[in-house]
Amino acid sequence: MTVGNFTEVLGTDGFDSLRGEDLSVIYALDDRDHLNTSFSSPGENPTNILVGGSGDNNYIVWNNATAFIIENSNSTNILWTTIGNSEGISLEDSNSFVAEIDNRHLYLGNTQSNQYAVVVDWQLPENQIETFSLSEGDLTYTEFADSFRSSSNYRGNLTWAELSESGEIDLARLGLSPEAIDNDFNTISARSLELSSGESNENPSEEDTIATDPPTDDNLSDSPISVEEYNITQLTDNDVDDSNLRVSEGNIVWSANDGNDDEIFFYDGNSVSQLTDNEVFETDPQISGNNIIWWQTPTDSSDNPLGGGEIIFYDGTTTTSIARLRNAVFHVIS
Repeated sequence: MTVGNFTEVLGTDGFDSLRGEDLSVIYALDDRDHLNTSFSSPGENPTNILVGGSGDNNYIVWNNATAFIIENSNSTNILWTTIGNSEGISLEDSNSFVAEIDNRHLYLGNTQSNQYAVVVDWQLPENQIETFSLSEGDLTYTEFADSFRSSSNYRGNLTWAELSESGEIDLARLGLSPEAIDNDFNTISARSLELSSGESNENPSEEDTIATDPPTDDNLSDSPISVEEYNITQLTDNDVDDSNLRVSEGNIVWSANDGNDDEIFFYDGNSVSQLTDNEVFETDPQISGNNIIWWQTPTDSSDNPLGGGEIIFYDGTTTTSIARLRNAVFHVIS
């Protein structure tokens, strides 16, 4: 189920750092998740719909990108505009603006960094953003709501029709219309709740129904299932979330939160090794044999004045940074 010209990108019930291509609806499910807009070069400005799940959500709007944000729960969440090398969106800087759409949606942006965000039904309790990370610092929902209309950057109340007709928000490219867009947002919200509850296929056909009674001593001989013995080894026993598991040739890699950020762990068939132990986020590990790569970003954008993040490579012995993202462009390190 989707709307307009959008396709779906689905998270998992564990921690996810999600990023889709242009015209994708990105659904977080349970647990804590990062929802990123697409990366692009200046002038492209891809558009994503970022949909929060039941866990804590970070909505990350990168340079040269537009995000429609649908927060679907009362969980803790942050809208990040000061990410990488971006100056972020501001209530004070002349390059930024803030407005309302049809007296129900929040619209804010920076015309210099080409960052734009629409927070859908932003004043409803279940849709509220708890923290706005702006150029001037972090504002709580209450601080932002009490001050944005008095900002010199406040453009007042706009309509979808005005924004579409002027081309400021190209709804036609998105396959949406001013008349139906709010119904489309409702469709996406319902889809998110359906995915979180595990009811995306409420009435499966007979062909779709694959669950049967499990084999027992009485019916094992008649079961078409081949039952073999497996040795089960518990690799982790802790109080943190272990997620993003990947397997290759008997080797396993995953990420886990240490209470401050996410680290990478590796099982080589014999023992577990922690490959990282630092003050930055390491997520999205991928593995082929003994070779592992993952995505690394700072927990605080001020820690990385050049902006962006890095791709880290582990060859079974040493760890090397092989590419850096700067100004929304990957630079390969020779």
